[in-house]
Amino acid sequence: MSIKSGTAGGGADSAKNLADAPRFADKEEALAWLDHLGMFNSDMRLGRMESALSMLGLADGFCPTVQIVGTNGKGSTSTFLYSLALEHGLRAGVYNSPHFVDPGERIRINGSFMDPALWPELMQKALGTAPDLTYFELVTVVALQAYKLAGAEALFLEAGMGARYDATTAFPAQIACICPIAADHTDVLGATVEAIAGDKAYAIRRGMYAAVTAPQVPEVMAVLRRRAAEEGVPLYTFGDADTLGATLPDGVQLGLRGAHQHANAQLALIAWHLFCAAAGIKSDPRPVREGLEKAFLPGRMQLVPAHDGLPPMTLDGAHNAHGMASLVNSLKAEGSAPHAIVFSCLADKHPEELVAILDRGFPGIPVIIPKIADNPRAAAPEALAALFGKGRTVYAAAGLADALDEVRNMRAGSVLLCGSLYLLGEFFAMYPRYLEAGGQH
Repeated sequence: MSIKSGTAGGGADSAKNLADAPRFADKEEALAWLDHLGMFNSDMRLGRMESALSMLGLADGFCPTVQIVGTNGKGSTSTFLYSLALEHGLRAGVYNSPHFVDPGERIRINGSFMDPALWPELMQKALGTAPDLTYFELVTVVALQAYKLAGAEALFLEAGMGARYDATTAFPAQIACICPIAADHTDVLGATVEAIAGDKAYAIRRGMYAAVTAPQVPEVMAVLRRRAAEEGVPLYTFGDADTLGATLPDGVQLGLRGAHQHANAQLALIAWHLFCAAAGIKSDPRPVREGLEKAFLPGRMQLVPAHDGLPPMTLDGAHNAHGMASLVNSLKAEGSAPHAIVFSCLADKHPEELVAILDRGFPGIPVIIPKIADNPRAAAPEALAALFGKGRTVYAAAGLADALDEVRNMRAGSVLLCGSLYLLGEFFAMYPRYLEAGGQH
C-alpha cells in the first residue's frame, strides 16, 4: 500500500490529518485498508461523522433524503423508494447494508453500483478529515461523497443499527421511515423492545418534514408517538395512506417476492408521497406502478433458476425470528414449500428460535447445515442439527460447497437457502451474477 502526502485542509490538526492520510493505488488497496478496521468494531458516538461531513462540505446535505430505520424490512423498503425515484426520472442513490461479497454493493447510484475507480480518492478524502472513522462510518462517508459527485437528486439511507448513534443520522434527512421494530442487537440497543424503539426513534429529528411508521406493537408505537411529539414532527401511519393518495395500485406485481413485501411497499409508498411533498416533486401513477414492479434486491426471497446441476432455489437472508416467520409464512401462502433446506446461522442470533420456526413450518423436509466460513460467530453445524425435531433427515456439512453437492445428489425439486446473510454471501461469491437483476436469467 502506497502512502503519500495528502492535500492540506483548514487548521493545524486537519492539515496534519490530511497529510498523514493514506492514498491507495486502486480499489483493492482501499478495501484492504477497510477490512483491517473490522466490520463489527463500533464506537457509539456521532462526533467523528459530524466532523468528517463538516470538513467535506456535506453537513448541511445536498438533496432531499429519507432515512430508513427499523429491525426488519429496511433494505426492501429503501429499495422500493429508490426504484420509485428512478422511475420518476430522478438521479437517485440508495445506501444498504450489509453487503454480500463487495462493499460496493452497499452504494447504488442511478441504477448501478458505485464506480469502483472512485474508492481510492473518496477513501483518502474521508480518512483525511477523520482518520479514526469506524468501518461503517467510513463506507457511509464514501457513499455520501459518491452521491454528491453523481449529482443525486434523491437519497435513501438505510441505517446500519439503531438510529441514535448510527452514521446515517449525522446526515440531514427530511423524512424518517420506520420499519417494524423487534428485538435485535439487544447487547447494544437495549434488552427490551421499548429500549430498542427508543434508540431507533432518534431518526425522528426536529425540523423534519414528516415521519412514517409501519404497524408496530403498542409499546413501540407509544415510544414513536412520544418522540414525534417532542420533536414537533408529524407522524404518519398506514391509516393515512388513503388521505395521502398512497395506497398500493390495484393488481400491482411487486418486484420483491413475498406476502410481507406488501407492507414494505406500502410503507415505502407513503414515505414516497411525503418525500414528494417535501421536495416539490409530482408523483405519477404509472412510474409508481413501474417502480414497485421493477424493484430488485438480492437475498430477499430471491428466486434463482436451476443452474450448475442445482434445482431452483429461494435465497433469503432472514436471520431473526420476525424475518424467519415472514419467510416461512410467505412461502406457505404461495404454496412454495421447499423439497430441501440449506440452513445455517450465527450463534448469537437465537438459533433455537429460527430452528423452531422452520421445524413447525416445514416438518419432515431434509435439512443440510453447512458451517459458515471464516466467521467466529458462526454456530456449529452439529449444534444446530441437534435443535431440529425428530422425523427429518439432518446433514452437517463442512461448508456451503459440500452442502450444494449434497443438494445435487438429492435431486430435490426446489431448495430454500436461508438463515444468515453471511451464508448467502458465500453463495453470491460462487455465483456473483445473481447479485444483479440482469443475472436472474
